[in-house]
Amino acid sequence: MVEAPHDSGFGPGDLVVGVVRRPDPEPCGACAHGEFDMCRNGRYRERGIKGLDGYGAELWCLETGYAVRIDADLGLAGVLMEPTSVVAKA
Repeated sequence: MVEAPHDSGFGPGDLVVGVVRRPDPEPCGACAHGEFDMCRNGRYRERGIKGLDGYGAELWCLETGYAVRIDADLGLAGVLMEPTSVVAKA
């Protein structure tokens, strides 16, 4: 992370990955309870997949609520966190 809002809990140098899926703007029951990975109506959005620009850049901005801190020991392997989470759910 290059910079972060002072009240975000993140700081420069932190390694983070971004959650890809965003809840439906008119949430179903799952989205309304923060479980938007289980969206029942299919109107969710996903960065780089469905309706939103992706993370395919060296630098990108992210809402802190969709940022997940990665252990520094993982280093660049941390980029595999999101695809790994999909496999784990399957």
